[in-house]
Amino acid sequence: MKTLLQRKVGMISGYAYGEEYDAFAEQNKGKAFFFMTGDGALDKNIQKLTAGRIDTLLENKLVLAAKAQQMGVSDQLQMAGSFSEAFPIYMACSPNSDKTQGFIDMANAALPAMKADGSLQKILANYGLQPWW
Repeated sequence: MKTLLQRKVGMISGYAYGEEYDAFAEQNKGKAFFFMTGDGALDKNIQKLTAGRIDTLLENKLVLAAKAQQMGVSDQLQMAGSFSEAFPIYMACSPNSDKTQGFIDMANAALPAMKADGSLQKILANYGLQPWW
């Protein structure tokens, strides 16, 4: 982690990167760690990365791959490493909607079938993503 002090690291304010990383980044904010805020924070960090204003970007690899493909810059980015622990991604539904349980049930029913028939892999490929299972 201390090797990141030799970099200009882009992060998104309000994201949780893990307690240890969050504390380390906060201690070194403005020195090696630079936080983007507001709408389009990831887009802005990718633009800063491709322009050379930062040289490292901390982001979930699936999210980053999809956004980079959408922005047409996939060929300009290179995965350099990952945290030692995995961080899950969740689908969030409003607890105030009467449709929430239906969405959860649909996702739970559809995902195994989509994995089995290859349709989920096709969707992921459209975003430049690889299956994680």
